[in-house]
Amino acid sequence: MNIRLGIVFLFSFAIIIAGCDFEWTPSVKIDREWHRQSLLNGHLSHWLAASPTPDGYLNPVFTRHWRPIAKPSSTLTQQSRIIYTFAIGYKLTGDKRYLKAAVNGADFLFQYFRDPIYGGWFQAVSPDGKPTDESKDTYGHAFAIFAMAHLYSVTQDPRYRDAGIETWRVLRSKMRDTLGGFRINSPRNFDMVKDNRRQNPVMHLFEAMLALYVATGSDEAFAGTDSIGNFVIYKLLQEKEDGSAYIEEWYDENWRPSPDKTGGYIDLGHQFEWAFLFSKAGVQGMGELYPSVAQRILDYALKVGYDEKLGGSFNRAHGEGKVDPEKGIWQQAECLRVLMHFIVMRDKTELKPRYEQTLNYVQTEWIDTTNGGWWMKPKSICAQSDCPNEQPDAYHMTSMHSEGIELADFQAKEK
Repeated sequence: MNIRLGIVFLFSFAIIIAGCDFEWTPSVKIDREWHRQSLLNGHLSHWLAASPTPDGYLNPVFTRHWRPIAKPSSTLTQQSRIIYTFAIGYKLTGDKRYLKAAVNGADFLFQYFRDPIYGGWFQAVSPDGKPTDESKDTYGHAFAIFAMAHLYSVTQDPRYRDAGIETWRVLRSKMRDTLGGFRINSPRNFDMVKDNRRQNPVMHLFEAMLALYVATGSDEAFAGTDSIGNFVIYKLLQEKEDGSAYIEEWYDENWRPSPDKTGGYIDLGHQFEWAFLFSKAGVQGMGELYPSVAQRILDYALKVGYDEKLGGSFNRAHGEGKVDPEKGIWQQAECLRVLMHFIVMRDKTELKPRYEQTLNYVQTEWIDTTNGGWWMKPKSICAQSDCPNEQPDAYHMTSMHSEGIELADFQAKEK
């Protein structure tokens, strides 16, 4: 009799619950305002005040107190990354000072970094517009595409869309090798030089092409993104017996992983970064293979590269199992970004303890609340010894905070 009454009670309670309008509450609520304020007040407002020059050259390096560090030139990567951060600043605030700085920076890029003879972009240019390094660098070209994608997203100016697509065509035709990967760099005229390969430029090119596809809806950008992703998944991905997977850092010219004795290693921050980018590709409609692979890479990164004591990511792993316990600044931003992304977009609520631990670690050990920006080493280490008197560039932190804002907006829509 008691069992029957219990069943009736539960059934009745379920009917009552179904008829009520309850507000959905996520297991982890992303703090949009913290991400916004940390990005704008902690990074971008300082860069906006210190980096732009009247002619569009963007000063790339500063001391902890935001005094320019004398440097004879800026690289394509540095100029492009700062353009990207200013485009994000304008997107978040509508403040036209950010837009002006981004547009002027792009104008300088077009006028002085572009190679009018062989195509593509010079590797480095001085403040007065003279090339100081005329070589061609895949990593830098990837960030040029990335900057163009985000600038197009906030302006809809076809110059930036066309520049992004054209840069991709240059890389596809002049820097891609016969196996589907990309050379690290080349002379100005793109002559083939026998050299090793590295996954890092490939990763950022995937990121850039995904951003270009999202911004423009271009079929060519979609195909380019997918071709890079397929190369990585079918050529570079290393599978473990437990089902997890990772991507080595260095390779020979035939994309065979370099052994430890010749400098090979697994960059753990890049595993967190790849896991995020592949999952993001799935969110953007690139296909279900991407989030599946993303989960396997994240499984490896968490097992091998996550600091269970303090949170965040270790530096490197080696084939025989040795892990370098040092920590770099950008790895912590990538670790935090992928954890909150998987919790919200992949419903991986089991990651909540690691997310909260890493968030606290970043807030207490890496964010410089006095000067703005981040410390170059953990705050506790800087308190005991000399810490580099330099501000890290804002690219990784901008990407992490931007994702946090997007995730918070997604949660708000789900209510």
